[in-house]
Amino acid sequence: MYYQISYRPGQPGCPDYFDGDLNEAWEWDEYDPGVHELEIKHQYVYRANHEFVDFDYCDEYLVSTHFARLCDQFGMRERLVPVTIVESDGERTKKDYVFLLSSEHISILDVARSEYVVARQLETGEIVRDRYCPDVVHYDSIVKFVVDPDRVAGRHIFRCIDLARRYVCSQPFKDACEQSGMLGLAFTPIDDNFKVAAFW
Repeated sequence: MYYQISYRPGQPGCPDYFDGDLNEAWEWDEYDPGVHELEIKHQYVYRANHEFVDFDYCDEYLVSTHFARLCDQFGMRERLVPVTIVESDGERTKKDYVFLLSSEHISILDVARSEYVVARQLETGEIVRDRYCPDVVHYDSIVKFVVDPDRVAGRHIFRCIDLARRYVCSQPFKDACEQSGMLGLAFTPIDDNFKVAAFW
């Protein structure tokens, strides 16, 4: 079983929407898998508009070092960019945080067994292809998402191009997150009930 990872608010330190001011703009393209080739010069500081921040996963980028270490233990190729989060009282968070930049960007859709609508350019009708992985097409919707295990190739955590590069993980990775008590993670099983609306 594979799961799409998303942010789950509601627990202490996991606000409904993480709000804050970042001191510098990102120095990378969020869709670029070539993260190890980037030159990153800035030191990043997030001034949060929250009294207490304690999540381990907020989105596809902002995670705790605990979550990042687990990704590394499960073999994901990544680059970590430190970011200091300062709470609204001026104190630094107890947890350390990083921007998680992964070079594991793959398509896992079994195109023969799945049901989907391919995205096309409105003007020309041409199929929309991924900028960095031109052999992968984009989808307006996926009604039936069947995972191709050969495309997963034994990975446990990766960014899924078919799902707008949201993280997808294996059952063992999900179990490890839950056993370690990580906060702010929701896992949606990619099964017969899993449907994808237009992302792009």
